[in-house]
This record gives sequence, C-alpha cells and structure tokens, in this order.
Amino acid sequence: MNNQDILDMCKRLASKYYNHQDYDDIVSEGVVLCLNMRAEGIKEPSKLYYSARTAMYEFVNVGMSKLSYPKGRGGRVASDDDVFEYVDAQEEQIPAEDIFGSYELKDSIEVLKKELSAKEWRLFIVLYNNNNNLTEASKVLNVSRQAVEQIRNNIRYKLVTICDLAT
Repeated sequence: MNNQDILDMCKRLASKYYNHQDYDDIVSEGVVLCLNMRAEGIKEPSKLYYSARTAMYEFVNVGMSKLSYPKGRGGRVASDDDVFEYVDAQEEQIPAEDIFGSYELKDSIEVLKKELSAKEWRLFIVLYNNNNNLTEASKVLNVSRQAVEQIRNNIRYKLVTICDLAT
C-alpha cells in the first residue's frame, strides 16, 4: 500500500464514526499507525486495516474520555461498561465540549433553553446529559414514564419549531 491508499483507507474508516469535529484527528491516528507499521516492515493490507481500525476505535472511545483507561482490550471493555455518568440536573451552564460536542449545537441548545419551562429543561438535562432512557429519567424525576414521554415530545416539538429542523 502506498501513502495515498493508506490515507484513503483511513478516511473511509474515520467516516464511520460520524464525528465531524474530530475527523482529522481520527484519520491521523490511523495514518500514523499505518506508516509506523510500514516502516517496521509490515506491509499486508489486512494488518494495516485492522490495526488502523483498532487505533481509531481506541482514540474515539477510550482516548477522548475524561477518565484514563489502560491501553488494550481491558481498557476498551472498561470504557464500554462505564457509560453512565452522573451529572447534576440543576446545572445551569452547559460545557459544549463535554456534552454536546460542538459550539454550534451548544448555541442551538441555549436558544432552546430560553423557550423551555423549568420542568422541560430539567427533563432535557436528565435525558441527554446523563444519556438516560425514559424509565431511568422517570425514576430520577419521580414521575411516570408516560409523563416523561409527553414532556419529551413537547421538547422535540419546540426544538423543531425553534431551530427550524426537519423531522
């Protein structure tokens, strides 16, 4: 594989993560690893492909985490198991890089926040900040699952009307 083949392969692999903000970093992780492997004498395309895929996975799912995990399979398993993170529902400021990933999205959420009631905003934070499902959110807020679903639908309606998004 030449340099252009490695770059094309890494771009194709990185596009599967739907992380446009860190796309270049993800691609560079794979390219650097493949070039190092090629310098060591490993030239089989399958080994380069699987190694680049693993490096990109570790970068996205383990390396970008606020917690530190060991490298290798043990770290990947630990990061997959550690998906529930407690965040205070009363928190007023939203750090863009922590929760939503981009400043454009943070601005849209701030506009939405002005239109939501306190109850809707609290549900929004509990659902999306902690990555909860409806059942977990209903337990946190001490309301029925149906009430949570109804409030969530109201939030979705406001989001579509305020931000002019297509459903």
